[in-house]
Amino acid sequence: MKKPSLLGMIWRPQTELSRLYEQPTLWMPLFIICVLHSLAIFFGTRIKTTEWIPGNSTPVSISYTYMPIGSLMVDLISYLVSLLVMTSILYGISKISKKAVSYKQVLSLSIYLQAIPVLASVLKALTHFFERGEQLVSYSFQSLFHVSPSHLAYVLGSITIFTIWNWILSAWGYQKVLGFSRPISWIWAILLWYLPFLIGNLIGFPQV
Repeated sequence: MKKPSLLGMIWRPQTELSRLYEQPTLWMPLFIICVLHSLAIFFGTRIKTTEWIPGNSTPVSISYTYMPIGSLMVDLISYLVSLLVMTSILYGISKISKKAVSYKQVLSLSIYLQAIPVLASVLKALTHFFERGEQLVSYSFQSLFHVSPSHLAYVLGSITIFTIWNWILSAWGYQKVLGFSRPISWIWAILLWYLPFLIGNLIGFPQV
């Protein structure tokens, strides 16, 4: 059987998840995900500074500031740690549920399930870099419901079409790779996505 493909997770996820179950891969997809994530952060956090002179209709100068390499490395390490933590939680849930799955399979699943979040980050970075279309890519449930500032508003602001897309892929992955039932797969897909928000709220992390 062929190895699973990250690109295939976009248009033929069921096929790729079956391949992943039979032949889990780690290093190449992890490398690709990390590179794309870092590039998205680097270009997506660019700050534009313009200098104006009263009476002029165009700025005198335009400069750009990018995230320092040190901060970029810290972000990447945090990203990898969170990936390992979520994998370990998912593996623990699988073992408690007495599922015949290896840690390598769960880690590979976690890596491949990053395909859509990373795609979303890359698209947001591109729209930010070219300064057009950002609202279309970032349109969220908060934009739809306009909930007053609160934990709920913060969570709704993080739910986009890409979030729902990834919930679907996660639920499919938990069914095909971990052997969970459909309802249980959906419950864990949403709960594990929400877990970082819950922890952040409990420890008082700013949520605006």
